[in-house]
Amino acid sequence: MFAYIGWNNLSGQLPHELSYLSESLVDLNVGGGSISGPIPDSYGNLTKLGGLSLFEHCLTGTVPESLSQLPEMMFLSLHGNIELGGSLNGLCDGDQFRSGTPLSYVSADCGDCPGSETSIKCECCTCCDSNTFDCCGKDGDALYKYINYSPSPSNGRPLSFERDCLTEEGALWAQEECPCVIYETEDQLYGKCTKECSDG
Repeated sequence: MFAYIGWNNLSGQLPHELSYLSESLVDLNVGGGSISGPIPDSYGNLTKLGGLSLFEHCLTGTVPESLSQLPEMMFLSLHGNIELGGSLNGLCDGDQFRSGTPLSYVSADCGDCPGSETSIKCECCTCCDSNTFDCCGKDGDALYKYINYSPSPSNGRPLSFERDCLTEEGALWAQEECPCVIYETEDQLYGKCTKECSDG
């Protein structure tokens, strides 16, 4: 079973009842919104889970260690949750030998971008910065911006800037570096920041 419900202005907390789907849930994408509170420990029971996307929310607490032990986990994205702590190094240790399933991508706020905070310890993560929306390599070089440029229905601003827990620095960055967005396609999925704002 695949569940894709990201960027739907979700709030509240993650339901522990999802763990009842331990034999069927293989991919859960709830990225983008204002979900708060902890990741339920019971998510460590989702033994078929290969992908989990909980990026750009307001999650707090400690990442359950059991997530690092899920045998099918290939993709885990937790960046943009600056108050979420813990370690994902259990995914890094011998990841190429985990049930023969190669780990393909893990992201978190783990401090590799210059000046960024380390919330989660992770030696194999792509580390992102909630204040500048950069994701960086281990050498500190920016790899990409993780901004979702899709316009919010309420005011047209990029969805990444509409979260309840956007950091003060992130809000300032958005105001100064991305006051307007230009879209390269008519479907408005692929935009880029510009300081050249038109009145029309």
